[in-house]
Amino acid sequence: MDKASAYWQNGSANLQSEPRVTWDLNDIRHFLAVARTGSTLAAARGLGVNQTTCARRISALETAIGAVLFERTAAGYRLTSVGSALVAPAEQFEAAADRMVRTAMELARAERREIRFTTSDVLADLVAGPAIAQFARERPDVRVIFTADSRAVDLAGQEADVALRAAPAMNDPSMVVRKVMETPWAFYCARRWAKSHAPPRTPAEVAPHPLATLEGRPADRLRADLPDADIRYASNSMKALIEVIRTGECIGALPMLVGEQHSDLTRCFVLEIDAGGLWIVFPERLQHVPHVRAFVDHLAEFMSAWRKALKSDAFQTSH
Repeated sequence: MDKASAYWQNGSANLQSEPRVTWDLNDIRHFLAVARTGSTLAAARGLGVNQTTCARRISALETAIGAVLFERTAAGYRLTSVGSALVAPAEQFEAAADRMVRTAMELARAERREIRFTTSDVLADLVAGPAIAQFARERPDVRVIFTADSRAVDLAGQEADVALRAAPAMNDPSMVVRKVMETPWAFYCARRWAKSHAPPRTPAEVAPHPLATLEGRPADRLRADLPDADIRYASNSMKALIEVIRTGECIGALPMLVGEQHSDLTRCFVLEIDAGGLWIVFPERLQHVPHVRAFVDHLAEFMSAWRKALKSDAFQTSH
């Protein structure tokens, strides 16, 4: 191992009786940004600083280490052998610093009894909002920060603490996963559309009608099962899909827990597919935090009561 690599792996160190040198964590971030982009300009943009600052940070780090990390060429910055050897240790420093910050923030939230909860906009309207309102009345000492987001928020990256998700399956070993209900799907049409059309009662009867679907897995399955299907509308938004079906312009498949809530929709038939379920998901590291467990238990109990209260007999017998 050369002197620079030994220095980097041991932090600020006394190497062969040389004077102790110090480094700044920001220098490491600048070094990695330039190493990844090959340019101080691109690195500066990514870091939100000016190019001069980025170049100065690199020079300062090289001076502290006593080695050249980059060759300055007309095409940009190219790692030297020393620079290449230091990328992996630098990434370890970066990851450790990020973990420390996330852990500190998590501990601070625990002290404040704060929970960041996320789910989709549709589930927020249907069940999560009312569940949180009830929890707030019962546990005023716990603060819930609620975000409705169509994307799957990164729990492992600590973007949120607890999520309620609809998915075919959940197999992440780093997460505690609790299935709270199944989510059968059915085809629906607008009631006014049904007055002038015979609602389809089988998948084969669906194909001639204008269809609306969710993008991704539902659309792929629809195309596979009905190659001649007339798909007029595809969206990544469940709310948008519901509105299109309610207009009567298209018919389409919806989770029954959603479709059965709209009195202006008529269920055509239940799909014979394993559509998965609703899952409460949270990181394993939080499973013994008392206020997190209290929130998860409350949410599961609320979901169980809500499922039993759904009016659809077909939905009830599907469980």
